[in-house]
Amino acid sequence: MNEGKIAIRYARALHSLAVEQNLQDLLRVDMEVVQSLISGVDEFKLLINNPVIKPSVKIDFLNTLFGEKFQKITLNFLDLVVRNNRLGYIGQMARVFTDLCKKNDGIESAILTTPYPIDKDTRHSMIKHIEKKLDTRIELEEKTNEELIGGFVLRIGNQQIDASVSNVLARIRTQLLYS
Repeated sequence: MNEGKIAIRYARALHSLAVEQNLQDLLRVDMEVVQSLISGVDEFKLLINNPVIKPSVKIDFLNTLFGEKFQKITLNFLDLVVRNNRLGYIGQMARVFTDLCKKNDGIESAILTTPYPIDKDTRHSMIKHIEKKLDTRIELEEKTNEELIGGFVLRIGNQQIDASVSNVLARIRTQLLYS
């Protein structure tokens, strides 16, 4: 079975249960913790992907690590994932689950790339402007790329606004070369 299909099926099942029991926000926090552990802690990733470690040991480890912090449904979900030998997909499941929660809450993800970090006021006004234009709530992720020289690149879904100085210079260069 395709890795994406596995992650989507499990994430959708967890999401529908979360919506049904009105625990979507709490489970989203749990899944964001799992996601950050997988992307940030190499030892955690090695442990969950190690085929030599027995499922019962993995379950005990996860219960010890998350037992008092996570919701019971999340712990049961992790138990199910381990028993079905799908723990290697948990990062994708967590990402798909959080995406489903955002979509359900009407939140759109946006990525703002600037040549240097922006201050709080600029960030706040940028979010308000985007939310007003798109008539939706925005969750803004910031990245920096010094090659932009100035300006910004804003990516929302499959749309991109490139208002960077490097883009303007590239267009001017193209016009000069081909005119």
